[in-house]
Parts: sequence; C-alpha cells; structure tokens
Amino acid sequence: MSKLVNPVTLEEVNENLLKRLNELIDSAGPEEILSISDSVAKLNASRKSNDQFARPETAEERTEREQREMFGAVLNGEEV
Repeated sequence: MSKLVNPVTLEEVNENLLKRLNELIDSAGPEEILSISDSVAKLNASRKSNDQFARPETAEERTEREQREMFGAVLNGEEV
C-alpha cells in the first residue's frame, strides 16, 4: 500500500462535515431537524466517551504528561 502524501486530517474532515451539516440544517424540515439533532447528540456522546478522536497532543502537552507520569511513579515508590 502506498503512503499518502498530505493525508486529510480528522480536523479537516470535521470542518467540512460541519459546513455541510450547517447547510442541511438551513434547508431541513421539522422531522429532518429531529433526525439531524439525534445524530449530532450521538456523535457528541461518542466523542466524549472515546478519546480516539482527541486532537494530537502538542510537544508541550506531551512533556507535561510524561512529567506527571514520572512524578506519580516516584511518589508510588517505583524506580524511574
């Protein structure tokens, strides 16, 4: 399988979906609005309970996380 050059990011996909969703909402009838709202609620619930869609951590966030983990290990008496 070939490697993608400049692959689309999840952020870009979400941005495009949000634009399209907004267009759909503008022209949707009452039943369609209920269906769209239900789908958005399910998506939001899924994203809250699943960190797979979290944005990538920055170098600074990674350093902070690693330091917290290291200090936690030291406090628990583990060898670092």
